[in-house]
Amino acid sequence: SLPYFPENSLDPAARGFISNSFLSGLSPAEMFFHQAGGREGLTDTAIKSVTGDTPIVIFENGKPKRVNIGDWIDKRLSICPDKIEHYEDRDMELLKLDDTVLIPTVDGGGHVSWGDITAITRHDPGKELYRVKTLGGREVIVTEAHSLLIWNPLIKKYQRTSTPNVKIGDYMPTTLVLPETHTITQYIELNDYLPKRKFIYGSDFHIAKGMVSEFNGNNRSPSGWWNNTNGTDFTLPYTKTSGMIRVIRRSNISFIKDGFVYPYKGQRIETYIPEKLKLNQENGFFIGLYLAEGDSSVKDGSVRISNNDPTIQKLVQNWFEKFNMNWEISSTTNKIGGTSTSIRGFSTVMADFMIRLVGNGAHNKHIPVESYTAPNEFIIGLLDGYISGDGTITRNAIEATSCSKQLIEGISFISSKLGIFSKMSQRYMKTNNLGTKNIRPIYSMSIRAQWATKFSELVNLSIPEKQD
Repeated sequence: SLPYFPENSLDPAARGFISNSFLSGLSPAEMFFHQAGGREGLTDTAIKSVTGDTPIVIFENGKPKRVNIGDWIDKRLSICPDKIEHYEDRDMELLKLDDTVLIPTVDGGGHVSWGDITAITRHDPGKELYRVKTLGGREVIVTEAHSLLIWNPLIKKYQRTSTPNVKIGDYMPTTLVLPETHTITQYIELNDYLPKRKFIYGSDFHIAKGMVSEFNGNNRSPSGWWNNTNGTDFTLPYTKTSGMIRVIRRSNISFIKDGFVYPYKGQRIETYIPEKLKLNQENGFFIGLYLAEGDSSVKDGSVRISNNDPTIQKLVQNWFEKFNMNWEISSTTNKIGGTSTSIRGFSTVMADFMIRLVGNGAHNKHIPVESYTAPNEFIIGLLDGYISGDGTITRNAIEATSCSKQLIEGISFISSKLGIFSKMSQRYMKTNNLGTKNIRPIYSMSIRAQWATKFSELVNLSIPEKQD
């Protein structure tokens, strides 16, 4: 991993030197998220010294985000260079935040909450980096300047401890149950993924259509009207008023409805892709199933789920029909004789959206960032879809694997919202039954013991054989 340090630093850490590796005690899930964050009442609430590629989950501008801390800090510092405070110690730059940014945080008693980030820093990382790893499979790289929270049995509280003094067997706070934020995200807004300058949003289209009609049939609009209006009263991909008028007069616009999204170019069919996708259990199930066994093609304008179970196929069919998407089922046989059945739904808008929302290709997938602050019903649906599609149920455990580390981390993280702990691991395979070359590492999560029981109580799997 690359450390986070000033540009052109000649420090050994800047060249990737990692000093030590620690194995913690019985730490559960998601240590690195709040170890990267400020802890109000325990330390100053500045973001602490982790390497720049460390992922963190924050709540900023009313929306959840998963960001690399280095990129996020760089962006923040570049916006307000005149407000940065400079210190000689480790060549540190500090910026106090004026707006509200939340991050999962923990107090001395180990209670997790969403706390305010009050300041961020960028500085020389020091001479050494430390890789801290838990038995639960989580790890984070921190600088020697970073103080970790370590359980002190004498005072029965977590206490700041210098990283070089952390030892094998120490206990660190972890997110077993992640509380809700003050604001629950109810919808995924498609314009966060599909820009209005590249897609037609029905609500904006009809606002513009109504304003254009006020020209009383004139071909010419007032000078500068389109440039002054497009982007304020409405936002559309047309560059001139004449482009909008041409569409109104020459195209079939009867199916362009308020509240739905359409492609700017190409064939427009009468589908109902909403401008806001509700974070309910049904949509959570489809997204979870897509994460397990789905892919999309903008070129073909299709979204595909590969699954041989008739129950799953029917649920996918119903989901496509809800958006008036045409669909088809087909089966193929691979080179080792296995049969794979796929159901494809057709919508260029939906295909593009799914790729931008959760990635495409097994190693690129990740959960939607909205999941971190979504209602529990969406989380339950997503876990149902993912485990029904890609999970393995044994007598004592619920397990899933992926070549996407970010996906497994995300599934584990949102499970903690339901009070379900999972253990993560990584392994390498030399060969597989398909003869694949350059096999990627496999990341696994395992839910065991009382947490498996809790999972079965909260999540009713859609495949009866797995539920039983």
